[in-house]
Amino acid sequence: HHCGSRLMIAVQAKQLTKVYRCYNRRVDVIMDLLHVNRRTPSARRPALEDVSFTVETGECVGVIGRNGAGKSTLLKLLAGMSAPTSGSLEVQGKVTTLLELGTGFHPDYSGVENVRINGMLLGLSRRDVEARLPAIVEFAELGDVINDPVRTYSSGMQSRLAFAITTALQADVLLIDEVLAVGDAYFVDKCIRHLQGFLRNGGTALVVSHNAFLIRRLCQKAMWLHGGRLMEYGLVTGVCSSYEDLIREEENREILRRSQQLWKVRSRGGAADVVEPSLGAPGPDQIRIADVQVLDTKEQECACFLVGDRLLVRVQYFSTIEYANPSVGITVERADGLIACASSTLEEGFEVGLVRKGTGYFDAVYDPLLLGPGLYQITVSITLNDPLALGDTNFDRLRHVREFKVDARGCGYS
Repeated sequence: HHCGSRLMIAVQAKQLTKVYRCYNRRVDVIMDLLHVNRRTPSARRPALEDVSFTVETGECVGVIGRNGAGKSTLLKLLAGMSAPTSGSLEVQGKVTTLLELGTGFHPDYSGVENVRINGMLLGLSRRDVEARLPAIVEFAELGDVINDPVRTYSSGMQSRLAFAITTALQADVLLIDEVLAVGDAYFVDKCIRHLQGFLRNGGTALVVSHNAFLIRRLCQKAMWLHGGRLMEYGLVTGVCSSYEDLIREEENREILRRSQQLWKVRSRGGAADVVEPSLGAPGPDQIRIADVQVLDTKEQECACFLVGDRLLVRVQYFSTIEYANPSVGITVERADGLIACASSTLEEGFEVGLVRKGTGYFDAVYDPLLLGPGLYQITVSITLNDPLALGDTNFDRLRHVREFKVDARGCGYS
């Protein structure tokens, strides 16, 4: 029974640690190897630290985390391309690695010739390669282009060819590193179906990807690495949600910081700078924008939203006059300058009421927020309520005064 249960475990890592040494000079590497001049020890940088987990046969495990979290280091250890500094690692069966697709291709040889070369590099005999060649060519669906030099291929076409080669390999454990990041939706879908078939037939896979949607679709479990440590390992939905929450918090803080800097640059001092205007017709600076805030459902400052969330733009003002129904305009532009939405209370026929001397605020609510994923900037104006007025009708106008980001629900972060 013990042997039988042992076969159910495909990968087992116990306190896995990988430490790299960092040297300031090339000569220090040689000195260290020769055990000379050990008084100036090299800096030690752990890429993985005390990582323990078990993957059962037939499972697909997603590996998520930011750049430098240790994801690729883990795959290299699993593939036997690198040895752990301490801890133990057991992998049952034959391992195939899909790392950086297309790196083994020779640009001057055709697709077919590269299939032959790569097949043999991956351990197949010449006879095996020839036997599997028709199936590989068929899977890649490159048509006559398969006979053209690989240097004429797009990155998506190289991705097709490289993935097609791996479909011919008889592996027990498949290690995949950002393989499906390049390629059209149809081919990615085809690759996913192939991987699902591989898993149904008892194969085991570990998939590194920034695409949380792909991880959720393909994997039952996920592990989240951060700074070389295992933060969480469990069911894919829970782990992805924890990771996305942290990323959104970090991103929110960063965009808020930038947005506050934007405000300092764009706003022309506070309300205290406003001088008592001369009598006469209403004009610039008599109603001044004192602050613009982007708020969430709890009316807290926020800079990261999901499509369909509630977003509130609060325009605070300082007025030196009494004025009935000034027009408040808000324009939201994408980072590339395309206007996503623009509206004003005058155009909408909405009256904001009498503005009295002193401070107050206007709220514009977007619920649900129907903007596509991306980075956006806000321009705010307070103008005369006279649609026939000529010349500058602005009391105050601040361009690109705040920014916020919109993410799609359930999609990943880069």
